[in-house]
Amino acid sequence: MYLNSFISSFKRLFTSPVSAGNYIKILFTCFLMQSILVVSALVIHDPICLFFRTVPDGQLPSTAQQRFQNAAIAKNFGRRYNAVIIGTSLSENFSTDEMRRKLGVDTMNLSISGAEFNEMLTVLNYTLSRNPQVKTVFWGLLPRHVFASEHHAELPDTFPAFLYNDSDLDDLKAYFSKRFLLTPQTKDENDIWSWYSYYKSNGFFSRKCYFDSACLLMDEKIPPVDYTVDNIPKLEEVLTAHPDRTFYVFTPPRSGLFLNRHADEYHRALLALSTLLAYPNLRLFDFTQMRSVTMDISRYKDVGHYDAAANSAMVTAFAENRYRIVPENIDDALAQVLTYQRTTLADLGITDQDIAIFCAASAQAENKGHSKQSKQ
Repeated sequence: MYLNSFISSFKRLFTSPVSAGNYIKILFTCFLMQSILVVSALVIHDPICLFFRTVPDGQLPSTAQQRFQNAAIAKNFGRRYNAVIIGTSLSENFSTDEMRRKLGVDTMNLSISGAEFNEMLTVLNYTLSRNPQVKTVFWGLLPRHVFASEHHAELPDTFPAFLYNDSDLDDLKAYFSKRFLLTPQTKDENDIWSWYSYYKSNGFFSRKCYFDSACLLMDEKIPPVDYTVDNIPKLEEVLTAHPDRTFYVFTPPRSGLFLNRHADEYHRALLALSTLLAYPNLRLFDFTQMRSVTMDISRYKDVGHYDAAANSAMVTAFAENRYRIVPENIDDALAQVLTYQRTTLADLGITDQDIAIFCAASAQAENKGHSKQSKQ
């Protein structure tokens, strides 16, 4: 009855003489219908699974927009898991299958390439609020997360904070962008963000790639951390708010050459993190001590990014409590970090000829780039 009444009213609207009032009504009705159709299409298409689209067990939705995608995973698929990984690209190669075997946890990886501290904190808080069954957190922190710059004291404008609040209505804003006019994709939950196989198969784990990034590092083109914002109080808030959850906080094993240039930053970050050891739900691990990894440049795509086997070694270390920091060994651990200041190129198997060749090639490529820009 109501449908017939609506249809009759709709017909009268379009068959009545077109007065100014009717004209406005027609425009408004067309706009409303178009809006409903667009919103319905977006929701039905739902490429990152923010609303209703489902994926098979063992699979997760996967797009290149990690900051958007992780919100959907935490919101709609988090119930599958009792653990979560939070970190940067350095945490993306963890095998959740291996973590299940060695640690007995079902883990979702919500790492974000290049993530800042407040981005990770927002993802973590949202995930824990939505998923009370998640009792274990693995959180990779770099010195720039422990002590951030003023520039990174707040969430960046590019971060979709509206996806991480208590309201689902404003989630629609995520789809009002051409970036999501794409085909829905899924990946195995075990390696949803893993990049190692791609880079390995494309020749990136080579001495040339390592030396190219080493040249930039040695030219001091990588800025030091600006120690102005202390995030330790925020970490304390998290640990205090979740006494029933266990937090595995760890410093990733960047290469020995990187640590040589940034030993002071890692020392200060580890010292600050050690002030949290009184919290019984914290387990702190320092993987800069994993010298079988840090001193082997064949394990690295560049001076910072290691192979998937390093992630596997960290899982084993979690299970065996290796490289764990406790009050009894913190002084020794801090001293070991500073020993990287004495690391030489020879210690890493790098010859002066290696550096000369690849730095010259890097400089030549840079000069060509400048020359090309000047001609444009």
